[in-house]
Amino acid sequence: MRSSLYFLLLLLLFPFSELYSQADLPSGFNFDETTPVGWTEDLGTNGLTRYSSGQVGQSCRFDATNENVVVFFAEEPGMLSYYMKGWNTGGSWQGTFTVEESVNGISYTALRTFNTGELPSSGYNLFTDAPAPNTRYIRWNFTNKVAGHNVGLDEVLLEGTGGTSIQEISVLLNNENIGIGTSISIGNQTLNSLVVRNIGISQSLALTSLTISGINATDFSVNFVPSAVSALGEINFQLTFSY
Repeated sequence: MRSSLYFLLLLLLFPFSELYSQADLPSGFNFDETTPVGWTEDLGTNGLTRYSSGQVGQSCRFDATNENVVVFFAEEPGMLSYYMKGWNTGGSWQGTFTVEESVNGISYTALRTFNTGELPSSGYNLFTDAPAPNTRYIRWNFTNKVAGHNVGLDEVLLEGTGGTSIQEISVLLNNENIGIGTSISIGNQTLNSLVVRNIGISQSLALTSLTISGINATDFSVNFVPSAVSALGEINFQLTFSY
């Protein structure tokens, strides 16, 4: 008898949603603690990822072109606030740094762009932006580094709105909220409650198909039929484990 098994459950939706761990809003990152769920860092090109002196505690350090920090979230965003500073050896900061937004994590557009002379170097300044309602990714991207000029980012906060206007999925397994695309251990429990919720407040969510994959996929079954989840509604399924 296996003491535990893992399964990967993929719900294929219309419209399509990427399957990665997502941040619940509001969500913030102060760069003093472990990277939060839904956040990723592509830093350290030159071996360093933090400044010891930030707005509060440490700050994020960008010191090479294309270094970036991204937050991925599953609902309509509210206001975005963050502190930034240009780090250099004197004079005006030089380079290009872009705060960007995206619907799909592939194509980004600029929320705010800092060009040469536009990023303060005397201290951290607070900036606020209003992402579009359908934005699901925010990226801080060092678009063009000039030698001797770096960027510090600190105390980021992305607010929520209390509800998204379009359809959005939320999944619970045995009453525990799970991130889509993550691996879940259920031990040897044979009958498991699977709940799919639509946290959108106006549009229904279409569930078109379901796939169970992994090395033990044949040990699992779900009484799934294509269906639609109304706004703020939910549908219950049963996940059965046979061993």
